[in-house]
Amino acid sequence: MLRKFMPRCLLFFNLHSNMSPILLVHGGDDENNGTYTDQSVRMFSAFRASGVVSRLVVLPYEGHHYRARENVMHCLAETENWLRKHCIDKTQNELISETSNERSKI
Repeated sequence: MLRKFMPRCLLFFNLHSNMSPILLVHGGDDENNGTYTDQSVRMFSAFRASGVVSRLVVLPYEGHHYRARENVMHCLAETENWLRKHCIDKTQNELISETSNERSKI
């Protein structure tokens, strides 16, 4: 029973190209058990191979928590750019197209 259930729970077995875009940010020197940087690299490779829009940002010399000001700012900038590109712009374009469709019906 567990063998049938586990593959459905594991993300690697459930990747498909119409998933939401994913931004991965990881510290380059993360030595926390269970969250090594290599795991993010493998996950990013799996996303790309499956056609999922994704980006991997590895912050140099950072562990599990980001401390250096430039890396914190880099993380914030990457997050802002990602949200603008994949969330805000998309929502605005959908609203514009819905509005123009409603106007054409009038």
